[in-house]
Amino acid sequence: MVIVDDRGVIRLVNAQTETLFGYRREELLDQSVELLLPHRFREQHTGHRGGYTANRQVRPMGAGLELLGLRKDGTEFPVEISLSPLETADGLLVSAAVRDVSDRKAAEARINELAALVESSQDAILAHTLDGYVTYWNAAAQRLYGYTADEAIGRHVSLLAPPELRGEVRALLRQLRRGRKVEHFETLKVTSTGALLDVDMTLWPTRDTRGAVVGACAIVRDISDRKRAQAELTELYEQQRHIALTLQRSLMGTPPALPGLATASRYRPATQGAGVGGDWFDLVPLGGGRVGCS
Repeated sequence: MVIVDDRGVIRLVNAQTETLFGYRREELLDQSVELLLPHRFREQHTGHRGGYTANRQVRPMGAGLELLGLRKDGTEFPVEISLSPLETADGLLVSAAVRDVSDRKAAEARINELAALVESSQDAILAHTLDGYVTYWNAAAQRLYGYTADEAIGRHVSLLAPPELRGEVRALLRQLRRGRKVEHFETLKVTSTGALLDVDMTLWPTRDTRGAVVGACAIVRDISDRKRAQAELTELYEQQRHIALTLQRSLMGTPPALPGLATASRYRPATQGAGVGGDWFDLVPLGGGRVGCS
């Protein structure tokens, strides 16, 4: 706390002020309060101080402004200041309660940085309550699902699920309420236009400062292209196997059946690149439970 007279001269400081600004008490008494401000603000502050004398009341100083204090070693730090007038027999005194808000400002900056990263992510990121109502919706979620943040926030996440998968949504919410993380869960989602999307979801519970689960977040990635590629690869494999078996039977006839071994397993498809190719072979019973390969 710093107490100054109507001319801005410091009359009293407490031990916390000494610690905060790095001065000894005797170095501050009878000095102008502008000593504790960065040089670029001192002239302006003198005018503000005169205005407070004319309109004295309990209020925060510089509401809405970024206030800075100046330590003895020349370092600046963010502060909050509350002003209170004190009427005395010797005239007006003003009490200024000064609080160092460096830690809070650093935390706010970190939060803003993380918020910018989330908002610029290429993956859809959303947050919702434990009941499933959306509370956050980033730009990528809008691109993926077609709903704006205004359209999505406040609505239930089941909006994004096909009707036949609404039970899946309820099951996931139960897992989250129990504090369980769900990683790389593949499912179908539906967009604002009714189109279906294959997605990979990771969901995790969010907690308050006491560790209680209060909500959940989800990262959603569109894997439709990957699913299409997998389907095409499966179809190509089936084509290769059919062609190889047809060639084998045309050239060598149908191989004899072997107990416990499907004929189709006698073809090994190509592992390098697309197209028809691979190795086919025949299995020859050798007796005694042994089988040869040719």
